[in-house]
Amino acid sequence: MKYTLAADTHLYSKYEVPNIRQRVLDLPANENTMLLGDIVDLSCCDKNSLQNANRVHEYLEAKHGANYLDGNHDPDYPIGTFKTLNRIYFTHGDIDANPIKWSKYRRKHLEKQGAGWFKKLFIMNTVSLFNELIGGKPKLDFFVRASCEAKKYNCHTYVGAHFHPKQLIDVKYNGIRIVVVPQGITEIEL
Repeated sequence: MKYTLAADTHLYSKYEVPNIRQRVLDLPANENTMLLGDIVDLSCCDKNSLQNANRVHEYLEAKHGANYLDGNHDPDYPIGTFKTLNRIYFTHGDIDANPIKWSKYRRKHLEKQGAGWFKKLFIMNTVSLFNELIGGKPKLDFFVRASCEAKKYNCHTYVGAHFHPKQLIDVKYNGIRIVVVPQGITEIEL
């Protein structure tokens, strides 16, 4: 079955994928369209854009319902959300990448949204540089956790995002197909 997957578009932040905002807003709300987290970046958006960012976030959540999954930049859920459909496990992937680090990050942003001058100038630039250096490659422990999560829910495929790989990652690990999508909108047969 063909799926349309949106991930890591980071609307309203410096990480926003160029020319993506309207495409995300126009995505059809149906069973085959999944939003895999960090769609609207509530933790790193400019504080002046916070009201608009929240409005778009609420609109997309209402439009896509259970197919709108949170990410670590959507500070609504400290534990991470997922959905299983047709024996496919859909999630953002941050919790499976590093449960301790990203659970703390999510809890920190439950009450504090937006980025002030210090975060924008120093922290976000450092994170951008680090992401460029590591190139979006998941570590082995991610594949172990991802395959275990899929098996726990009797799924044959795990689909996530979070790592911002330059190209789609599609591998078989421990009998499970693991797909990690790049930033933006991806159409894929699963």
